[in-house]
Amino acid sequence: MMESPTIKLALKGYSTLNPSVADSRLPITLPLLEQIVNAFSSTISSDCHRRLMKAMCAIAFFAALPVRKHFVVVSPLRMLFN
Repeated sequence: MMESPTIKLALKGYSTLNPSVADSRLPITLPLLEQIVNAFSSTISSDCHRRLMKAMCAIAFFAALPVRKHFVVVSPLRMLFN
């Protein structure tokens, strides 16, 4: 019975509606987004990459998209787009 794709999908949906562990992350507000974007000037040396990251974060914020799905962290200071 658990092999049914419909049941698996229903259980997955139920688990996202009723998570067993509360999400401790805080939402990103506009002032926090400004702090993040301003931090790029000291963490990203390339002007082109800095502008791309600022644009990506702004689009993700105003479209309510999760930023983590748009790039992969390779090292703490270097990010690559998918």
